[in-house]
Amino acid sequence: MDNAYRSLINAFIEECMPMAEKLADLFFNFERRWKFGDPADELFQPIKSDLHTIKGNSAMMGFTPIERTAHALEDVCALLIKRPELRDEQAAELLMEGGDLLVRMLQQAESENVQAGPAEEYILKLQDYVETARERRSGTDRRSDQEWRSGDDRRQGKERRQEPAAKGQQPAIGKVSDTIRVDFKRLDELLEAVGEGVIVQSVLSEVHQRMSLAFRDSAEVDMLGRAILSLDKIMKRLEDTLMDTRLLPISTLFGRFPRLVRDLSRQKGTPATLVTLGEETRIDKRIIDRLGEPLLHLIRNAFSHGIEDQEERKKRDKKAEAKITLQAKNLSDRVVISVGDDGGGIDVEKVRQKAQSMGLETTNLSAEEVKRLIFLPGFSTSAEVSELSGRGVGMDVVAETIQSLGGSIEVHSEIKCGTEFEINLPLTLTVIRSLLIEVDKELYAIPLSHVVESVKLEEMRIHEIKDFGMLNWRGKMLHVVDGGNLLDTESKSKKRTFCVIVSSGSRSKAILADRLVSHQDIVVKGLDSIFADSYTIFGATILGNGQVVFILDVARIIDESVAEKKTFTSPPVTPLQ
Repeated sequence: MDNAYRSLINAFIEECMPMAEKLADLFFNFERRWKFGDPADELFQPIKSDLHTIKGNSAMMGFTPIERTAHALEDVCALLIKRPELRDEQAAELLMEGGDLLVRMLQQAESENVQAGPAEEYILKLQDYVETARERRSGTDRRSDQEWRSGDDRRQGKERRQEPAAKGQQPAIGKVSDTIRVDFKRLDELLEAVGEGVIVQSVLSEVHQRMSLAFRDSAEVDMLGRAILSLDKIMKRLEDTLMDTRLLPISTLFGRFPRLVRDLSRQKGTPATLVTLGEETRIDKRIIDRLGEPLLHLIRNAFSHGIEDQEERKKRDKKAEAKITLQAKNLSDRVVISVGDDGGGIDVEKVRQKAQSMGLETTNLSAEEVKRLIFLPGFSTSAEVSELSGRGVGMDVVAETIQSLGGSIEVHSEIKCGTEFEINLPLTLTVIRSLLIEVDKELYAIPLSHVVESVKLEEMRIHEIKDFGMLNWRGKMLHVVDGGNLLDTESKSKKRTFCVIVSSGSRSKAILADRLVSHQDIVVKGLDSIFADSYTIFGATILGNGQVVFILDVARIIDESVAEKKTFTSPPVTPLQ
């Protein structure tokens, strides 16, 4: 019985939580639109429907505080429909408070511990507001206020009392929904099965290649080849369809931040607006679930160190209302998310001085490299701790989270003009296209989205600068890292044949390898905790022959400063002329 009830609670939350979150967004829209004289009449209908559903479902599940709060919100909305002149900031504040309360109580419902106290306080506040507004109206008008809320109840009751269909007539059947709810864990299990299918399909392909060499003119081998080719197409279609079901529009994430920007602008005392672009961009739900906290950090830090106060903005001939921009766009098989502000930008010299006070050597660092110091743990130029934390506080957590998702983060800033953080993420964390390389007889995978170019070392020269290998690639000097030193292989070759140019954001590095094996779709597997401290790998995969291959973490490899001298091995090194 407990399991059955737990299942009902989960279904209740799955249905009502999206409605409550949508209500919170709609109530926030009221404030913005009423401010400019827009009555927003069309928003009341979806509000009416969602409140009614939440109220009914909560009553059925015995969550009385949620039911009573939804009922009270219905009363207020009924009043606002009849009395448009009441649609002001006070009413919007009450509605937004109610939307937030519904979300919090639904979160509490997951543990079956919905607190009644906050709901009762809020309901009393709503009742006072409604009664104060109704005192100036007649009894007839008060009765009409109830029509908006009770109309559905009466209509549903009438439908329930309708006579059954006459004999011989088919009863009316509502439209069948073409949507079903599926636990996301089921999709993970299905993807795991598809991944195993891809591995088996690779095994079959390899066996077919061997059989083709042994039995060149066999009709059966040709038939097997055609079957494997068809299987490959089917598996690819299944994989693409499954991946598509895991992708959600990023608007589900962006929708959380307009209210945050409003609250922060009031806290700072500087008007600000949030502009969102590319909300239709789709990305894996697992990434969306983990991306909320980093974006929250970036937006809070934009207020604390980016946006100037009104007096300073006036001196710089800027608009009184600051602008925060949140944008997403697809780039091949990756998604780029940017968080920008039109504030004062990052003062490079101030950051350099702070770094030096922490004992860091910054003399030879470029301006771009200095800006990246803000991602160091504990780094902050803030003089004091406040609710609006300094730009550096928590930025190391942001960078670590992005890197753990297989992404990278770049900072672009111009003094007195603004700052933009650019986050580059994979579309999904499960199946990726990769380049397989060989280093000291071991295979490794590099996500193809990070590979810029691969070249034979005979065509290029590596120079030695201060005991480090540097490669002049297309007019740009790149740090060269030997694959054996990087991966700490047992036998390190003294001569590598190939060089793979990898990039993360605007930064690049060259990795030396013995052989380029192939391009291949791989299913990403998580690593055991014993690999948690490794900065070179973030996952593993299994090839068709059963071999386990590590996947290189390009973003962290580029971020890490390779301390060893002579980290490169190559054909004879040419001293820099």
